[in-house]
Amino acid sequence: MSEIDKNKIPFYLVTGFLGSGKTTFLKQVLECYGDDRKLAIVQNEFAPASIDGTDLKQVSKPFEILEINNGSVFCVCLLSDFKTSLSAFIREQRPDAIFLEASGLADPIAVTEVLQADELKDLMYLSYIWTVVDVPNFMKMKTLVKRITHQVRVADRIILNKTDLGDGALIAQVTGAVRQMNPFAEITEASYCQFDFDKDVFAGEDGLVERLGVSMEGEEESSETKADIACGRPEIGFGVLKSVRKISRKNLEIFIHDFVESTYRMKGYVLIEDGSVLAVQTTFDQVRLEEIKNYEGNTELIAMGDMFNLSDFSKKFKILTN
Repeated sequence: MSEIDKNKIPFYLVTGFLGSGKTTFLKQVLECYGDDRKLAIVQNEFAPASIDGTDLKQVSKPFEILEINNGSVFCVCLLSDFKTSLSAFIREQRPDAIFLEASGLADPIAVTEVLQADELKDLMYLSYIWTVVDVPNFMKMKTLVKRITHQVRVADRIILNKTDLGDGALIAQVTGAVRQMNPFAEITEASYCQFDFDKDVFAGEDGLVERLGVSMEGEEESSETKADIACGRPEIGFGVLKSVRKISRKNLEIFIHDFVESTYRMKGYVLIEDGSVLAVQTTFDQVRLEEIKNYEGNTELIAMGDMFNLSDFSKKFKILTN
């Protein structure tokens, strides 16, 4: 710990697996503080497109956004460029706070390398880390257990989200699993990430200490140690479908049904034949379709999964829109 330099701005990290509710949480932060603070959001998408950025812009509050796509900002492939881009972004925008929404596939153990980088260490300090846990699907994520474990272990608060979709036994099972991964974090149950986060946001302004890093076992570790144990780029299939074609709602439901079992996550916007636009959100077998207004653009749909094949995905969409 060290004294906070009043010239530095607080940096907040939001982690959590694909579809856990990170963007939903940030929308609430913007609604709460957007009028009184100049907030900056960094959105990191593993795929080469930004659906979440479009989603955030549906909020009627002002904010600045930096979008970093096509990989995790904590991966060596993007880390160097990210530090430079973030430094320039902060110097240009001069926000009151930075919120980084990490990719759902991110391994955030290397966050210390970002905080201690020469370009950034005099500009911001680590204030708080939230990890959003998808209660109905958390126990299904066995193929990416190390990455998910790291997301949970860095958290100051673990948000058990979507508790309305799980019974008491499942909530207790997930609580026990995350408590074993991180015995130090606060655990909060929520639906749609709704909880009292006032005690977490801007709390550092009333204190005198700055966190120097994050810990795997409750004590600070060096960035060198974290680099050794961080996961590399995940072996997962992903792709982006872009199309000017319109599809019927019935055929869209058929399309989603055909791919929901082979994907962890689908999200995006789809043009419907009746002139409407549907926001698509799937997480494992959970599907949510919602009509939205004021969308300008064509169909853009991201999909990710161990068995995902973009060629099959595109061909099926084309068949259903002929």
